[in-house]
Amino acid sequence: MGSEPWFPVRLTGERVILRRHLPENIEAFRRWYADARIARLTRYQDGPMRPLEIERFFLSRAMGPDSLAMAVHLRGSGRLIGTCAFSQLDGDNGSALFHITIGETDCWGQGYGSEATDLMLGHAFNCGAIRVELVTDVRNARSQPSGLAPPSSPAV
Repeated sequence: MGSEPWFPVRLTGERVILRRHLPENIEAFRRWYADARIARLTRYQDGPMRPLEIERFFLSRAMGPDSLAMAVHLRGSGRLIGTCAFSQLDGDNGSALFHITIGETDCWGQGYGSEATDLMLGHAFNCGAIRVELVTDVRNARSQPSGLAPPSSPAV
């Protein structure tokens, strides 16, 4: 696709830094995806992920070679607060699927996910992508672009 490498070491924003995941980040994944609120908004099931399911997910999505997964860190403190990824990268068609989870609930609603999304989309388009898909859950008003969420959708 474009001139930038698809797999950067880091992407830096004003308030967040995206870095490649490290093996020790699995502990955060275990905590995040065992939370029923997060599982409900990021999966097609209502229950939290089982421990072995979380490990497989982490190894394939965050550490695997078939997706560009980045850990979302707060720029000032370096605290790990979430994860985002492109999967199903298709260089021939310039397309990818985008996924994001802000796992630290005290960081919800503060714009960190929006900034991480902007960094990832900017990177994708600089690499020559022409199509990036993102699916959001109507129950998660924070994930909805302005004006697309139903008016009565509460943030969960």
